[in-house]
Amino acid sequence: MRGPLLLVLECKHRIWLHIQYDIGGEPLRYSRRISMISIKSPVRYKRRRPKSATSTTSTTTTTTATATHRFAPELSKSSTPFLHQGQHIMAGHALRTRRLPNEMFYIIIGNLGDDRDITSLRNTSLVCHDFARTSRAQIYREINLEEDLYVASTLHAFDRFCDLLREPQTAYIGRYVQILHTGGSIDDSSSLDFILRNLPSLKSFKIKEPTPRDFQVMQSRLGEKTASLRVEFVTLYDSESFQIFRTMIESLKGLKILTLVNILTLNSHPKTILPRSLEVLSLSCMGGDLAGLIAFEATTRNLSLKTLTVRYADATYTSSLFWETFGSETMEVALDVSVPGLYFPDLMRQTKVVLSCFQQREMIEFFTTMIPEVPEKLDEICIDFNPSSESIDPKFALPGGRSDYLWAELDKVLAQRHRQGMLKRLCFRCTKRDHLYNIGGSLSPTTDAMDRAILSRIRTLLPVSSAEPSSFVEVDSDTKVYEPRF
Repeated sequence: MRGPLLLVLECKHRIWLHIQYDIGGEPLRYSRRISMISIKSPVRYKRRRPKSATSTTSTTTTTTATATHRFAPELSKSSTPFLHQGQHIMAGHALRTRRLPNEMFYIIIGNLGDDRDITSLRNTSLVCHDFARTSRAQIYREINLEEDLYVASTLHAFDRFCDLLREPQTAYIGRYVQILHTGGSIDDSSSLDFILRNLPSLKSFKIKEPTPRDFQVMQSRLGEKTASLRVEFVTLYDSESFQIFRTMIESLKGLKILTLVNILTLNSHPKTILPRSLEVLSLSCMGGDLAGLIAFEATTRNLSLKTLTVRYADATYTSSLFWETFGSETMEVALDVSVPGLYFPDLMRQTKVVLSCFQQREMIEFFTTMIPEVPEKLDEICIDFNPSSESIDPKFALPGGRSDYLWAELDKVLAQRHRQGMLKRLCFRCTKRDHLYNIGGSLSPTTDAMDRAILSRIRTLLPVSSAEPSSFVEVDSDTKVYEPRF
């Protein structure tokens, strides 16, 4: 055999196993599709003389597999423990000794993990034990126990997950879970206690309709390791339940991101509820009492808060006292503009704002009307479009018709405000949304295909603003995942 044996795993959307070798000066090649994944990694093997065909040919293998086995003795049926049972590469033959370095496995799995391509990760884990081990941290990183209303199930997802953690064969899953979403009310707080006790790496937790007992479990199990917490649909109907909620929040010494959705409190006594470590606070459908508590806290404590994310409607109807007392000039505000209000919120002390919105034509009209009403001090604006292809208005950025007129009007407004010295910076982004800053609307997690083409058209759509001597228009195509700051 002349030349090295070459094993190549390659291609764009699927994995093929290529064995390439030279025999008598003629190159031969064997290819077999083994999974749906994107890998491209060449590995060289030592040359060996082929064994005789009679000693290695299996009566159950196909002709192609037999020829491959004859000329690639490194592939031996004795190495099948290297694969999961039932996963046969090259008709039941596998590498006798592993030649891919650990770094190669981690690079491959890491690239898939960055894209959260769960389907490819699962398929990759079936190739061999090494892929299975290295992919576990990515596959089980995020667990969603929210019930699907369209899928009939005789066993609650919460209970099924408990069973997995109890079984010796699957208990290892708990070591890898960093993000946990629970849905609906939990019937038994002891099950929640069991799950949280068996997730030592948990960093982000979401819970709906928790009871005071659930708050007590969270206080005892989450502790300083939790960096992100999302609580939805809670009514703190008396001082006792409010105190339990407050104690739980204060116990999370390492909490950086807190999201409160539909939290109603009937306790109007001013009390502190936010941990000092908090950097990002997201609020949706907040009642007046909760807004008052947060405003009180802003006036009595030095908070490390960097960003406040709220729905545009909430920000509009919240009293000016809230904005006067809450935050500082260094704190940024992010607004979900899924449903535009009639006027701009009273952002008294902020100089920057992030506006999250869908790619809809009414957004162009809204910005044209709203920007002249922005407080003079607020001179840095970031417009971050939701990239979900299903939510895009087909006529949003296409030339011709009413869209051209709307973009031209917005262009005039932006250029005029810049010349007046009241708009120093206008940044456009189009980023994928995740669970961290989800308050619904345009900040809901992106689950379908993304379309970021709008970024390549901005300067064409806003020619006057883009041509200003000191151009204030920025197009940020590097930021791929949503951040409430810019």
